[in-house]
Amino acid sequence: MYSTYSALNHGMKPEPRSATRHNLARKRRAEGIMDNLPVELLQQIFLATCPSIDVNDPQSFVGRLSAVCRKWRETIVNSPELWCDFDISFGPKAEDTRWISSTTNYLPTSLNLLVDLCLHRSRERLLCFTFKPKKCYRCILSVMTRLLKHSNRWRDANLDSSLITTYCRSIFPLPQSFNALEALTLTSPSTFDFSCKPPNVHKLELTRFDLVHPSQLNVPWTRITELKLDIGTARGHLLSPFCKATTNLQRLTVVMSHSSGLPGLIKRYGVLGMNDATVVNLPFLTSLTLLTFPPEFPPEIRAPNLTDLCVDSWFVAYVAPLLERCGNVLHGLRLLGMEKEDTLRVLNMDNIRFIRRLHMDGGNETWDVLRRLRRFPGGSGDILPKLESIRLSTLTWINPEADMDALVQFIAARLAVSATDDHVANDYRFLKWVILEDTWMPKRLVEELLEEMPQIPFSWQYGDSDCGRPGIVTITFPS
Repeated sequence: MYSTYSALNHGMKPEPRSATRHNLARKRRAEGIMDNLPVELLQQIFLATCPSIDVNDPQSFVGRLSAVCRKWRETIVNSPELWCDFDISFGPKAEDTRWISSTTNYLPTSLNLLVDLCLHRSRERLLCFTFKPKKCYRCILSVMTRLLKHSNRWRDANLDSSLITTYCRSIFPLPQSFNALEALTLTSPSTFDFSCKPPNVHKLELTRFDLVHPSQLNVPWTRITELKLDIGTARGHLLSPFCKATTNLQRLTVVMSHSSGLPGLIKRYGVLGMNDATVVNLPFLTSLTLLTFPPEFPPEIRAPNLTDLCVDSWFVAYVAPLLERCGNVLHGLRLLGMEKEDTLRVLNMDNIRFIRRLHMDGGNETWDVLRRLRRFPGGSGDILPKLESIRLSTLTWINPEADMDALVQFIAARLAVSATDDHVANDYRFLKWVILEDTWMPKRLVEELLEEMPQIPFSWQYGDSDCGRPGIVTITFPS
């Protein structure tokens, strides 16, 4: 019996059905060798043949293997030895991950779950992953359970803990060991808890948390060296116990959102709530970042070894008493969005005027500040006499010609002053590095400097500028 459908549509002589079945069987035998292998053997083949990939570029090969068929994809997903960086989010469509570059391996589905999975291959690194699921109980519980099987490989975890604890309540507190975990980021960690304290966590970030006391989060607080707290002013009273718990803290970042009307109160009455705070001693703290004025931040924070400070305009009134208690001379200062008056007020403070690194980030009057920071012969009116490095970012070019001229003249003035006896006696230093972070001005700055100072040799290096992000030029002058 013959099949006539193909002949009618293509004008070809019909093929016997027995021959068709024979050809299909032969094709299945040729293509099914790998498909018929047990999963365990397939895993060993992948492990043996997958090349070792550079840590800086760990993509490509695993992604191509995972795209062959569902069996291969499931094998790779369940073989953590093949990957280390695990970026996972939930969504109904694979198009949610269109922003991922072509070199990144992503899996639109995994084991029939609505999940976008990004695997990066590297045997030299432990497991890192970001877990920010949407509300899908079956997906969250299933994937979280699979991840917990490899908890001893976690190194850097970023978890939306409010959803995890809501939809995976049955697996908490987590009984697994997290011996390799070094960095932990929790969003809304109200009930997130470990049965076994991760022994090696030294970096912790908490966002929108509702904890009342550090004891509610089972982490080794005395081992934490880097802490970031992102909270609202209503939780400002929690800062004191958290700072006290981290006795070995080296880097502290506090980001606090304020209610409407608070900026006006601060401008009018200054620092709020200073008399009710307790003393917080941080003997090992070297870097402190304070963003968006916290009226309840404890003013009695004492950090005798503080060397780097980052503040925005709301902290101008707080900087002076903070530095007086520290009793230390800063080496680096970053100012965020400050106007000329506030910037010069901070730079003239006793413990700041001898800084060696200055980063001005934002602000509409940056160019006026640079004109004031120019060095004049004899050191008259000199601010920041020991400044060696300046970085400018998030700039506003109101008048590009005049603004660029102000920058060039500032650099030239910081380099052209002769090393007189007065300068040597006062340990004056000369500019060594200029870093400009901008979308289109870095190359022009180099051209202007070559024209303005042909007698002074310097080197420069351009950073990448893509996707509308600022480019960076680093200019180095001889010592």
